Amino acid sequence: LREEKKTREALKMREAVVALGVYFKSDSLYKWKAKLQNTLDMSRAMEKRKGLIERLVQLLKKRSTHGKDIRFIIRVLRRVVELDIIAIEGEKQKESMNKPIYLWKPLSSENYQSIRGIQNIMNEKNVVEAIFDLLYRHSGNLKLTREVLTLGITLLYGGNKAVQDSFYTFFKADYENTILEDLTDILEDTTDELLSREERRLKRNY
Repeated sequence: LREEKKTREALKMREAVVALGVYFKSDSLYKWKAKLQNTLDMSRAMEKRKGLIERLVQLLKKRSTHGKDIRFIIRVLRRVVELDIIAIEGEKQKESMNKPIYLWKPLSSENYQSIRGIQNIMNEKNVVEAIFDLLYRHSGNLKLTREVLTLGITLLYGGNKAVQDSFYTFFKADYENTILEDLTDILEDTTDELLSREERRLKRNY
């Protein structure tokens, strides 16, 4: 069972890294949790969401924020974008909610345009900067890295040019290619794990 779990984690990690390439315990946090859900469920006002995103980015950047809480914040930021898609597409996308966004049913060109508003707000509120900061600080944490990559994919979803430019700017500033080297290592490690798993399976069965 432990081996199967490790393989599933490797598959998820590889999936997240590949998809990113394609799309080019603070106490205060717990006090926020109830407010977050209310904001997401009850209010779609852009100004309120700007304030929410800004506060979440501040928490992501705090060195004292626990890894578990960082994962929670990242999921909330993703859900803000996903809820916009649900609002536009309705029942068509509800079944997709538990999948990574790159596995969702394709949107129409018109609807891709509609979600760019919230993607652009996240970009303006320095979510891309937070993504790179987290990738630098938590490069050895595969679970957290996968969550961070999935958030990046959500921001790039639909080919948002402004977000692409922000990613390009930060990649260009990474003179040592630290992030790209880490992503390459992840792909190599997960490939090795999957090949090893398949080899063991074949030996058992044949």
